[in-house]
Parts: sequence; C-alpha cells; structure tokens
Amino acid sequence: MWIINFFIFMTTAFPKAGAVLGEISITVAEILFIIAIIKSRKEIWKFFRQNKIWFYIYVIYIVTITISIFANIKVAPLFRIAISLVLLISPLAVGIGYKSNFEKTMKIIAISLIIVGGYALLQWTIGIEKTAIQGLIIAYGDSFSNKTIGLRNGRFRSGKNAINLSSR
Repeated sequence: MWIINFFIFMTTAFPKAGAVLGEISITVAEILFIIAIIKSRKEIWKFFRQNKIWFYIYVIYIVTITISIFANIKVAPLFRIAISLVLLISPLAVGIGYKSNFEKTMKIIAISLIIVGGYALLQWTIGIEKTAIQGLIIAYGDSFSNKTIGLRNGRFRSGKNAINLSSR
C-alpha cells in the first residue's frame, strides 16, 4: 500500500520529477503509475466485472488508440507515440482509487498542496529558472525556457501581457 501513497504524493507534489531520455520525458510518477496499476490489478478487474459497460468502453478506447498508433507509427514523433501509450493505460487509475485509503489520500494531497504552494511563492519571489531543481521540479535535462508556455528572454510567453519573473 505504501507504493500507492508514494505514487499519489509524487504525482501531486512533484509531477515533473524524472529525466528526459532522447525526445521522451520519463517521470517518476509514470513509473510509479505502472507499479501502482500492477499492485491494483485485482481492484481494476473487480471494477470492470461490476461495471461491464466501462469494460466495453475501455476495449473500444484501447482499439481506437492502438489503431491510431499503428497508423501513425512511421510519421509521428516518438514522444507522441509515448503519450498515446500513457493514454492507453491511464483509465486504469480507477483501480488505484479503489485500493487507496480516502482519509490518508486527502492528507497526502493536503501536504502536497502546501509543498506546491510554498514552492510557487519561492518561484514568484526568486524566479522560475533560479528555483528549478533538475530531476525533481522539472525533468532532468529539460528547461522551463523551452516550454510552449515557458520562459523566453526572461518572460512568460503568454501574449502581449507577458510577465517578467526572472529578474526577481
């Protein structure tokens, strides 16, 4: 059960912790998610047995995504295929919900929100790039400046109302 709680904590407190390998960002949350799915497999099957319509919807979902992956495998960038594979298993998170303790989960999320809120204040005060912790806050090998909504020339790229935070 500790792996489920650790998964919930890492997903909510440090969702970008991990590393960039080639084109693909592999996060600790994704690895823990796979482990949590494996640990929750009985609950997943129980859910699908009790809710057959969701099982059929999920099968259609799997077939649709699998066809899309194979149809685009030669033309799609590797990271798009990786995203599709994550989408393939993400609905199985229902099993994690069945396996987790509600009260403990709420406490973990509350602690995570305090961490995220405190870090957001630190970023606002000191600056986003200056507070970036590679591997924990952002994937190792990645940068906020190369994100589509990240920083460019010390400014958020959010249209004409860009905010300069790097000089704080």
